[in-house]
Amino acid sequence: MLTVYLSYVTCIHLSGNLVTIMALTRSVKLRVHATTAFVISLCASDLLFCSINLPLTASRYIHESWVLGETLCRIFPFFFYGNVAASLLNMVAITINRYILIAHHGLYDRIYRSHYIYLMIAVVWLFSFGMMMPPLFGVWGRLGLDPPSFSCTILKNEGSSPKKFLFLFGFLLPMVAIVICYSAIYYKVRKSRRNLLAHINKSATPSTCNVHITRKEDLRLTKMMLTIFLCFLISFLPLMIVNVADDDVSFM
Repeated sequence: MLTVYLSYVTCIHLSGNLVTIMALTRSVKLRVHATTAFVISLCASDLLFCSINLPLTASRYIHESWVLGETLCRIFPFFFYGNVAASLLNMVAITINRYILIAHHGLYDRIYRSHYIYLMIAVVWLFSFGMMMPPLFGVWGRLGLDPPSFSCTILKNEGSSPKKFLFLFGFLLPMVAIVICYSAIYYKVRKSRRNLLAHINKSATPSTCNVHITRKEDLRLTKMMLTIFLCFLISFLPLMIVNVADDDVSFM
């Protein structure tokens, strides 16, 4: 039953992310927005997760053991942890983008120029998978099979493992940054909404109405990204806590 579910989720997520990427890249209206580039990057990390980790996980449950060899056993945790970090850091980039747009609109165009956006996305990917290089090459921990749970994960090497470091810098701190940014957005919106409504009531000019409509669209997108973050948090937080709490036990 779990194997069928994983296969179903893989197909749905692959098609959903591909359609989203195609729609965003083809839309002339959406391509000009900085947020679009970060959303495409987020979709790309999800696409990698669905095309690599989910099929390997399905195979693991079909055979109730790892039968795909040592190389894939090292690739699996490399992309698992790397993609979790990339997804979360892309959400951090989106959240900061939303915060600057709403709270510091005057700085937005100066910060989110094309070359800066590409640099931000490159930093997200390099940092996410760069953290996985030490265990991949056996410098700090190692990637391999944990026989009791027949799972491929990060193992101790000479008594040390980078799991807690990865949890802190790849999961916990980005999560805290997102919570702080959304709290700041909520405070800013609550404060400015009264001023905006008072201004509209005094002078309901077409330009003022356009600003109000734009703000509503920005807030709608912000709420959608918050919903995505909460779904991601519910899905991965219990797994990450259990998987990192004790390096001697692996539940992945």
